[in-house]
Amino acid sequence: RDVIKGLDVLRRRQTSVDFRGGDRDVLGIAGSGPETCAVLLRVRDGHLLGRDARFLREAGDVPMKELVGAAIRDFYLPAADVPDEILVSALPEDLDALTEVLSDRHGARVEILRPQRGQKRRLVELAEQNARHLVEERSLEPEPPVVGEVPAAARALAEALGLPVPPRSIVCFDISTLGGR
Repeated sequence: RDVIKGLDVLRRRQTSVDFRGGDRDVLGIAGSGPETCAVLLRVRDGHLLGRDARFLREAGDVPMKELVGAAIRDFYLPAADVPDEILVSALPEDLDALTEVLSDRHGARVEILRPQRGQKRRLVELAEQNARHLVEERSLEPEPPVVGEVPAAARALAEALGLPVPPRSIVCFDISTLGGR
């Protein structure tokens, strides 16, 4: 059932984004508290080159303006690559200071913009959606096992199969088909 549902997702239309040349980064933030993620989509010469994501510590009930400022500082102050334009969902409180520092580093004017509508707004929404997905993925991850502790599922499997010790790994081969679907 889950596999077929996953295949249905693959059949859906894919979203295409036109980055329209230039160098710009798009910052999206999603989540709350310790599960707050900042995603930076890096666009150079109109091509999406990559995604950088970081979980923000101590986010708590911090206003979005402060989170955006913290994320910009975290992504750019240690980096050499600064784009012409940074698109954000909220303008940071220290906008003028950040713009000045980043412009000096870039060697040309850097603009930090909060688009209201159009293609640039959709890019910010895409970055926010990426951040939401990362927060969801993180919440679904099981807690890492304690070193030396055998997971309950492995102990139950060993008991059900009459194994002398619980398995450390299981290798599977899927030889099924979905009848042309």
